Amino acid sequence: MEKVLPNNDVFWIAFYLAIEIFTTSITMQKNSHGWNLWWSLFHNSSQFPLFILHHKNPVLAWIIAFLFLGFIMKTFGVPAIMRR
Repeated sequence: MEKVLPNNDVFWIAFYLAIEIFTTSITMQKNSHGWNLWWSLFHNSSQFPLFILHHKNPVLAWIIAFLFLGFIMKTFGVPAIMRR
């Protein structure tokens, strides 16, 4: 069976970014708290290679994902524990 969808990170990164640009432009989505398209590009550029790595070395992929999560939480001031 032929592959219908491209197996290329650049395609998927651009595709997801295009969707976000479109949904933001028609006010279907709103970025706030300092998030912008550059952060989305950074996220997508990290996410898709991590998917591939996860198939080859899941433990390493999880470690990198949690490091990435920590970086994002620190950058945007997200508390690790929510207090009431």
